[in-house]
Amino acid sequence: DLSSEINNLFSIQCPSSINNAKLTRSIVYLQDFESNCVYDQTPITTNAFCGQCSANDNTLANGNTRAGNYLCFAYRILNSYVTSISLGIQISSDTSTTSWPSISFSPQADKLWHYTCIDVRATLISQSSIDSTVTSIIITYAQLNDNIKNGIFIDAVSIRTLLPLGYEDISTYPIDQSNNSSCSFPFYYNGSSYTACTLD
Repeated sequence: DLSSEINNLFSIQCPSSINNAKLTRSIVYLQDFESNCVYDQTPITTNAFCGQCSANDNTLANGNTRAGNYLCFAYRILNSYVTSISLGIQISSDTSTTSWPSISFSPQADKLWHYTCIDVRATLISQSSIDSTVTSIIITYAQLNDNIKNGIFIDAVSIRTLLPLGYEDISTYPIDQSNNSSCSFPFYYNGSSYTACTLD
């Protein structure tokens, strides 16, 4: 209908590699929280990372049955209580047993939206939760711990076999590029002098 088409004009468009399972075959599970979305006067940049809605919840995934080693999601956290992700994991070669490990997670709790991807299989191998011979896992459940005072918003959750196109881990490519030889100081912008080169 006309109302939904107008609302779509005022939504945040994300690359199809993040939240379009029809075009991105590496996505095996997707939750974008756009179903039953209620449009209100909340600023869209507060309300959603992609589209127009998000969930004020800590459950990232529930009921996935397909193999995928990567868990990707957008989050906006209002406090500093989140320290880990609880998981339900099945080994692809043995779906009869579900294990319930936890992995550490250090989010940016600055009340802004952030997008991250975690190689869950590699993380579980590094903490000896699964054997290094395991090539693929099924993430049946994922939850951020702890949801105190409803301080967690999530959006664009996917479980996938490959990272989204163009995704770069901040630990590999840090935002602060001050030590990069291509930075020269002092750096001037709008008449102000800066002592660090920072990428947007």
